[in-house]
Amino acid sequence: MHTTNDGFGKKNHLWSKINDWRPDDPSFWNAKTRKVANRNLLFSVVNLVTAFCVWLMWSGLVVYLKETRPDLSTQQFYWLTAIPMFSAGFLRIGYSFVIPNIMGGKSWTMVSSAIFIPFLLWTYLRIDNPTTSFFELSILALSCGLAGANFASSCANISYFYPKKFKGLALGINAAIGNLGVGLIQFLTPILVLTQFGVFSGEGTMLSTGSKVFLKNVPLALIIPAFVGVILSYFFMNNIHCVGNGIKSQLLVLKNRHTWFMSFLYTATFGSFIGFAAVFPILLSSEFPGSPSESWAFLGAVLSSLMRPLAHIICLKYDSVKLTNWSFLLMICGLMGAAFSLSSENLPGSFWIFLISYLGIFIGTGLGKGSTTHMIPEIFHSINKDQSLASRDTASVIGFTSSIATIGAFFMPQVYMLGITFFGGIKAALYFFVACYALCIFVNWLLYQRHYEENPLLSHIGKSLAAEASDEDKAVEDGKVA
Repeated sequence: MHTTNDGFGKKNHLWSKINDWRPDDPSFWNAKTRKVANRNLLFSVVNLVTAFCVWLMWSGLVVYLKETRPDLSTQQFYWLTAIPMFSAGFLRIGYSFVIPNIMGGKSWTMVSSAIFIPFLLWTYLRIDNPTTSFFELSILALSCGLAGANFASSCANISYFYPKKFKGLALGINAAIGNLGVGLIQFLTPILVLTQFGVFSGEGTMLSTGSKVFLKNVPLALIIPAFVGVILSYFFMNNIHCVGNGIKSQLLVLKNRHTWFMSFLYTATFGSFIGFAAVFPILLSSEFPGSPSESWAFLGAVLSSLMRPLAHIICLKYDSVKLTNWSFLLMICGLMGAAFSLSSENLPGSFWIFLISYLGIFIGTGLGKGSTTHMIPEIFHSINKDQSLASRDTASVIGFTSSIATIGAFFMPQVYMLGITFFGGIKAALYFFVACYALCIFVNWLLYQRHYEENPLLSHIGKSLAAEASDEDKAVEDGKVA
């Protein structure tokens, strides 16, 4: 198979690569690469939205499985929401290194978007069968981690297309619109399960309310956009040849302490977003039975996703480090409000206060996702004079931190389960998260905000570091002259 390719055209062979890519060269960026980068960003987002829909599919399904499968326990339903986080977290570690070293962005986007289609078909065939065991349901939930892992490879890929100036914003757009897939699937699930699409929906399952639900509609509705995404990637995306540096050199970022610091902070923002989004529907329906939880659960993920690009805009004008701390403070306030809204011996619970409080938490996670993602390229471009190596490290760190954050998200449903098991409710879990975010504020202040003007590892980075480098160069030059 052969097609013509000028290196930047829309049509190119499956394995074709761009051999010359210099986005940090202003003339090169304005003349050639801007349109190519934006086109790849657009179709990366298309695939990422579908991936997030597939990844969080079980967060909406378990609300209906609670009624159609009374043989399963509450703990098992929480497990079904947590398992996709576990598999995605570990898969992301490998996904973040695949693009520059094996396939390239276009090729891997096609493969990673196609690989979970057979599992969607398997879910479609088995989800509404009352004989499907919890073990099989767990395997199906585990397979959704294949979709969740796409975020690491997608962000790693997009980071190579853009110059330092626009890298944070491009990553924010890619992640924010992709994150909307979480809210989208939670919004569509109640509509899909109550609609019969002829023979494709099967016989359905009768609920105690007298209405029928068709659970297999959800995986069925996701197979089509997944397939379309693969086709669009083939025609409109590109591979970049010049970013490969070898897995060994990429793994060097694990020796950098800032990789681990940012993994911790990103886990508390992105990990919280995914963890809370996964349990939010079942949390609402369990704490407030009979409430319109299915109609409102999607709002949390949508608000968080919309806040992410806003955070990047704020960071461009102000300061990413301070915004990170403000996001954690907002999350703490939301958690305290949610704890106050729960029912007690003397007071009934308030669904609306609980909902509004959690929406505040989601807004905080969105701002935090954007600010921490903005901090990563700032930090690594400030500590590495070689901009190509800084871009490589940024991509590696973003992929690695997203992996750690997703593994962290796996434990969030477990914290709720432990609270229910040992304390009879979720209030203890809420206070635990308050303590975690307070620790994050302290760590962020200690490492990045303290002595603001003297610290080079902040937003408006580079000033102190550049001054130090200039002094060193001057000293060397003076030494040579002497």
